[in-house]
Amino acid sequence: MIWEGVLRPKKAKKNLKNKQKFILSVGTIEPRKNFVNLIKAYQMLPARLRKSFRLIIIGKRGWHYKEILNLGAKTKGVKFLGYLPEKKLADWYRLASLFVYPSLYEGFGLPVIEAMSYGLPVICSNTTSLPEIAGGAALFFNPLKPKEISRVIQKVLDNPKLQKKLIQKALERAKKFSWEKCSRETLKIFQSLKNEKSI
Repeated sequence: MIWEGVLRPKKAKKNLKNKQKFILSVGTIEPRKNFVNLIKAYQMLPARLRKSFRLIIIGKRGWHYKEILNLGAKTKGVKFLGYLPEKKLADWYRLASLFVYPSLYEGFGLPVIEAMSYGLPVICSNTTSLPEIAGGAALFFNPLKPKEISRVIQKVLDNPKLQKKLIQKALERAKKFSWEKCSRETLKIFQSLKNEKSI
């Protein structure tokens, strides 16, 4: 289980080929996860940041994934790793410099808590359940505005003090979650959606 507040190691694991610093995002490759706007935001970063930080996207292919993969293939510094089992995914969480979650709609937003549990600074969409899940432990952006996403990414990458503050808050926030609580909260969301449909 990867929610237990595991701290990132001080040194990169030797078994990871990519030793360059990177921004991480995790989710199924489909329009709802909004990776197109994330890639556009990455393209807008200053050249010095794109040179220093790659954008790594991990997740299985969903529906309408081709446009997303094609845009990534045309953008230098962007790499899709596909689906990874939990242990390998954990390595990437541990080694990332920043976690970005640009999803347009989320029932819960599990990757946000996973990233926080590994002591990652997190930025994410200001939509649906994400502000409630992340609380005050993340910075938020409008997922429909790539320029805003890019600005928040740059704000964190250029500010070590802010990174440290977000990491501390993330670890504290992650401690408040467990699989049991996740189940209860997810059930509440489903019940809420069911009640809305019945109105």
